Amino acid sequence: SAFSQFSTEACDFTATGWFGENAEWTYGYIDWTFQGYYKMELSGDTMLQGLPCKKVQRRRTGVSFLFPGVKTTIFDDRYVYEAFDKVSVWNGNGFTVLYDFNLQPGDTLTFAAVNCPERQYVIDSVGITEIDGVELRYQKARMFPGWPFTEIEEITIIERLGEVYRKQNGS
Repeated sequence: SAFSQFSTEACDFTATGWFGENAEWTYGYIDWTFQGYYKMELSGDTMLQGLPCKKVQRRRTGVSFLFPGVKTTIFDDRYVYEAFDKVSVWNGNGFTVLYDFNLQPGDTLTFAAVNCPERQYVIDSVGITEIDGVELRYQKARMFPGWPFTEIEEITIIERLGEVYRKQNGS
């Protein structure tokens, strides 16, 4: 599992990771009205546009700042595909590359995830980190402003985990 914090459900480009058997991910979550966590789990295989995809079940659990009590929301399944060091997500019309570990410093990736206007990030640095004795590649990047975001965001993407860190405006 991984733990990270994201700032919005509206633009759902959360990490899908790479797809080992029985993989699941847990991500901290906070937005303007809700705080809790996302849990994503592989739930099967399917084919989309002739490509072998993984079906990912997603749910969010936590507390609302507006209403009392713990609430769990089940979201539509996500369909993801991984090949050639790229992770792509089905956006309803086709696949969008979300992460590309072929990119090097200075390279830019443009994507539009589900319910999200086009976003773009540029790779600042790449390297290798060790987590629980496993060496994994990482990319540090800057996500350019795009509604509803007005600031450049620093992000870190780790192989097999996805985006695990986001920092806005130097804070």
